[in-house]
Amino acid sequence: MSCRYKLTSERNMMSDNFNHHIEQHDKLLQDWRKSSQKQRRNVNKYYHLSSYHSKLWNEWFDMEDDSPEKPIIKRKLDKIGHLMAKTMRENELLSFDAHINQCITDIHFKGFNKYLDKLQKLHFLTKKRCHIVKLPRCKIQQLEKEDCCICLSPHKIKDIVTTSCSHSFGKSCAENLLDKNYYDGCDITCPMCRNPDMTFTLYR
Repeated sequence: MSCRYKLTSERNMMSDNFNHHIEQHDKLLQDWRKSSQKQRRNVNKYYHLSSYHSKLWNEWFDMEDDSPEKPIIKRKLDKIGHLMAKTMRENELLSFDAHINQCITDIHFKGFNKYLDKLQKLHFLTKKRCHIVKLPRCKIQQLEKEDCCICLSPHKIKDIVTTSCSHSFGKSCAENLLDKNYYDGCDITCPMCRNPDMTFTLYR
């Protein structure tokens, strides 16, 4: 069972997808904040219009039927009623947009979580990512006597990994190195010969 991985290119592809989701998430959050601010302004506008409408209504109701001011106030009431209805429709649309925006934001949040999880697992040297080799006892003993090139200590055979360039490391040491290279923004290469395209071998 073997699988050849160009870890640097795979990592970069995942990083691009991860960054895309972060950028989209940030943009959607900004849009949501703008919609929320506009919605709050519309709520305040509706509150003031409603208060003014109530005040005019009381004035209109208390006036005599033949008062010359009554038609003027009636026109004002109609105009304010239209503005209130328009503001209410805008608020309903803004509320709907905010809901859709929130749903899309959640999708992007799950998206970059998925790629973050893949990026973290990318540096685990599992059986799926490595060639598995069964060694005779003499070879096992020889490998277990060799010091790891990273921590300078020997490892048990199950904790040893060898690259396609024939350099052996402790499995946890190699995984930590891959992690460090990623977070430092460096290419993933063999620490001994800088081979950029490594195939890993695990033993049993």
